[in-house]
Amino acid sequence: MARIYARGRIYKIDVGALQPDPNQPRTFMAPGALTELTDSIRKYGVLEPILFRRDEGGNLFIVAGERRVAAARRAGLTTIPAIYVESANHQEISLVENILREDLTAVEQAEALEQLMAERNYNQIQLSEIIGISQSHINEILAINRLPLNVRDQCRTNPNIPKYILTEIAKD
Repeated sequence: MARIYARGRIYKIDVGALQPDPNQPRTFMAPGALTELTDSIRKYGVLEPILFRRDEGGNLFIVAGERRVAAARRAGLTTIPAIYVESANHQEISLVENILREDLTAVEQAEALEQLMAERNYNQIQLSEIIGISQSHINEILAINRLPLNVRDQCRTNPNIPKYILTEIAKD
C-alpha cells in the first residue's frame, strides 16, 4: 500500500526512492559547486528540505532540490528532509525555485520557460504573472532559444556566460 502524504508537511524520504523529474529545468550541475555542497552536507546535514511529488504510480519525483539530493547521495545520506507538494503546477514551482536561486544557466532558463509555455499554453504575460518576472525580461530570455543548437549546447554547461551576452547575440 502506497504511503499517504499531506501537502506542506516535512518527511524524511529515502534518497534512493527519489527520482529526478523528467521536466526538471536544470540539466547541468557544476562539479565544483556540487563538491562544495556535498562537503557542507557531510558537515552540517541538509539544512533546507527539498520539494517532492508523487505520480499516479506512487513514484516520488524531485520538484526542487535536485542538487541537494545529488550531494546527499554523494555524502552517503540515506534520507533527506522533504516537503510534499500536491500541485498540478509542479513544473512552475520547480522553475520559479531555480530562477529565484539563479542556479540555472541562461540556456536552461530559456528552454524551461519555452517548455512551460508550450505545455501549459501560456503566453508571455501569463508566464510573467506566474513567475514574477516582467514580460519584457521573459521575451529577452526566450530570445536565447533562437541561437543555434550547437551554441546553446556549449552554453548550457557553462554558467559563466552571462545572460545579457546571449540575449544580445540572439537579437543579432
